[in-house]
Amino acid sequence: TSPSGMGACCSQPDDLGSLSDILSDLNDGAGNEQVIFRVSQRVRCKDKGDAEWRTGTVTSSRPLKVQVDGWDSAHSWDQVEAVSGSTAAFCVSQRVRCKDKGDAQWRTGTVTSSRPLKVQVDGWDRAHSWDQV
Repeated sequence: TSPSGMGACCSQPDDLGSLSDILSDLNDGAGNEQVIFRVSQRVRCKDKGDAEWRTGTVTSSRPLKVQVDGWDSAHSWDQVEAVSGSTAAFCVSQRVRCKDKGDAQWRTGTVTSSRPLKVQVDGWDRAHSWDQV
């Protein structure tokens, strides 16, 4: 096990306790700078006083900046949490399924950008950001 609690390939946590500890630290008021997020990691974020969490992608780990899905630029946030399953990074040319909130249909496409994550659906002219990939 590496010091980060990740396995040798750095794609899966060795145990759920490590992720739980990190999330617990965040909930206890620990600053985001104490938790190391990696570029392209999927997270949720919000500022103090906001009721709604937003989902996005880490674009910078120091300083921590997140680009919310559908936004043109990254910003700093008061609260950032890892999204369950966010240890898996997407690779350009990877085949995936994607959809937006409210859509019943999953679409198949190809990842064209990992930062920000964009998928070009089969038969479409351009790539887009999606709520779920």
